[in-house]
Amino acid sequence: MLYVTRKTSLAEFVYKVLHDMAKPITSSFFTWQITPYEMRDNLKLVKPVYNTMQYGFRSIIYQGALIWNSLPVELIKVDELAKFKDLLRLCNSLERCNRGTFIICQQNNL
Repeated sequence: MLYVTRKTSLAEFVYKVLHDMAKPITSSFFTWQITPYEMRDNLKLVKPVYNTMQYGFRSIIYQGALIWNSLPVELIKVDELAKFKDLLRLCNSLERCNRGTFIICQQNNL
């Protein structure tokens, strides 16, 4: 399905940005959520606060953080891009469409 392909490419883009494989201008797109506690899922990204649907909720920064935070921890900790892509294709969490959460699913009326 098309929304799975879109989520996959956005997750790959976020991975490249976080591992300094993307263009330098995109390095400030995502920031890690800092917690004072050692927790299992402390590898989350900050979802920025938005004021409008057009330029906030639908932005790459917000949707990228939303998709990245929905990935399993084992997938987030992978160090190689090729291995990340392979595991991402096998991951079934992107096939679930949380209606109302991801703009990618909303635009396809799923």
